[in-house]
Amino acid sequence: MSTIRKTVRAGQALLRKGRLQEAQAKFDEALAIRPGHAAALHGRGQVALEAQVADEAVPWLERALAANPGASDVLRSLTRARQLAQQAGASSAPAAAGGLVHKGRQLLASGRIEAAVAAYQRAVADAPGDAAGYCELGNAWLQDGRLEQAERAHRESLRLAATHPLTHLCLGEVLSAAGRRAEAEQAHREALRLKPNYGQAWLRVVQLRRYRAEDVDDLRALRRLVERSEWDAGDEEAAHFALGKIYDDLGQSDAAFEHLRLANELHKTAQPFEIQPLLTLMERIEAVCDEGLLARFEGWGSASEVPVFIVGLPRCGSTLVEQIIASHPHAYGVGELRRLARLTGDLPARLGSQLPFPDCLQQLTRKTARGVAEDYLGRLTRDAGDQALRICDKMLSHLLLIGLIAVLFPKARVIHCQRHLMDMGLSIYAHSFSGAGVGYAYDLDDIGRYDQQCRQLMSHFERLAPMTIVDVHYETLVGHPEPEIRRLLAALGLDWDPRCLEFYKAKRQVRTVSEWQVREPIHTRSVERWRHYEKHLEPLRKYLE
Repeated sequence: MSTIRKTVRAGQALLRKGRLQEAQAKFDEALAIRPGHAAALHGRGQVALEAQVADEAVPWLERALAANPGASDVLRSLTRARQLAQQAGASSAPAAAGGLVHKGRQLLASGRIEAAVAAYQRAVADAPGDAAGYCELGNAWLQDGRLEQAERAHRESLRLAATHPLTHLCLGEVLSAAGRRAEAEQAHREALRLKPNYGQAWLRVVQLRRYRAEDVDDLRALRRLVERSEWDAGDEEAAHFALGKIYDDLGQSDAAFEHLRLANELHKTAQPFEIQPLLTLMERIEAVCDEGLLARFEGWGSASEVPVFIVGLPRCGSTLVEQIIASHPHAYGVGELRRLARLTGDLPARLGSQLPFPDCLQQLTRKTARGVAEDYLGRLTRDAGDQALRICDKMLSHLLLIGLIAVLFPKARVIHCQRHLMDMGLSIYAHSFSGAGVGYAYDLDDIGRYDQQCRQLMSHFERLAPMTIVDVHYETLVGHPEPEIRRLLAALGLDWDPRCLEFYKAKRQVRTVSEWQVREPIHTRSVERWRHYEKHLEPLRKYLE
């Protein structure tokens, strides 16, 4: 059985169990490989239908029927969805609000953040006493980078339902992104007071601190919970990641690795991942985005020099690089924008193509290229202000989109962040990641294979792409910061500014697992940290160049 068929069947099994978000993730995974897969499209429509978001279900089911004309099961689902959509206007306000919340979730999952915010705003307007609706609105505002609005929404949710642990957790994440460490820890600990075995809250608390030998209370409490507690989905995994972090801080590498191993095994059991389709996609990107394709589309994109794409693997130093650049008075950082990935996902439909990405690029038109470039550039520059000559987007998976970026923004800069595989691989393995697209992160061999394929793909584009591509090595940056930062700024066309050396003083939001490391001066503590774990990292060693 093919991998895509296995993925779709896993989604169908989850759908039958009512596990809608997990089912949606499986169907999305299949559609990322083959956007026109009829069964996956039908599955996405069924997820929306079961979530009572009929108007969201209809377009998915119409695409499924177009991909498999005459399919009676798809036709039945589409008929039902259309009937429910017509009846929606007669819903009561609370029911309508519930439908809007479901719609917001669907939009958020597909990367349509602004539309999701609008749906949630309508939901809380229709049902102003719905605490959960305000919490979800706050999460959408956070993804959109609007921290003040996110905090207000979460505090309104808590005013309505002060004993909801999830809302305290979400508020803590907003405060953490804003750099308000003490308040963030207080919010997370309140979540733990309400739910002592809340593994996700434990992980957030532990990430806010560096533990020393005398800090025993959290360690004892977590060990007792791991030994005795019943866990909700994902919380046991998070608790083991938290224990791994504490033991690492204390220098007990064997104990730390054992808990990291358990956390990663729990994740793989709950969310199985097969890396080969991702590697095959990357090979196909290299084959399609060749010299002929790039030459054919020359001059089709935007002439803007504003975008700076930071790419690489997680834990490669990308957040540090963005923080340094964003400290320049003529630069800005937007964090990780999902806009270009969403626009890429929409390309086949936009082109009227049955081919998935990257093959659909063969049918690209000048009008579509300009439209996609303008759409992305509008979002990139939305909050930056007139002084920003360069704006960083550090969505690392844009590495897979370098060929498209070469067409859309031939004068952009690309910063390829790199780090010694053993240190980077260990750091990836030691962290729990939110969102899709990092299934490889929970297996050392997968990390090595993905890194190898990324290097091959970047080598290809360094030879062919018209943009300036700058390699930044983490060890060089932290070992010799000033000359390396000067070189980086020069490559971006920016004058030297000493504020880039004091990046840790910048008052800006950071929403990655490195959010606290970049709020302290540069250090070399993480260089060759892997040697403490050397005996555990054999699966990575064979991928060293």
